[in-house]
Amino acid sequence: MVAKTQPEPTAALPFDGGIIELSLMITRRQFEALEERARLEGMSVAQYLRRLVHESTSDGAVFA
Repeated sequence: MVAKTQPEPTAALPFDGGIIELSLMITRRQFEALEERARLEGMSVAQYLRRLVHESTSDGAVFA
C-alpha cells in the first residue's frame, strides 16, 4: 500500500447521528497501552477512543 499525497474525493456521508466504522492501524504495543489506559478509566477500548475523539474535536480542545 502506498500513501497518497492528496486525499481521494469521497461522497459526503449524510449526517444522521449513526455510527461509522473506522479502521485503525496501530502496533500491538500501542493497542496494549490503549487497552490498559481504557481499563484504568473503567471503559472499553471503543468507549475510550470515542471519548478521545470527542474531546479532540470539541470546541476548546487544546493540542500540544
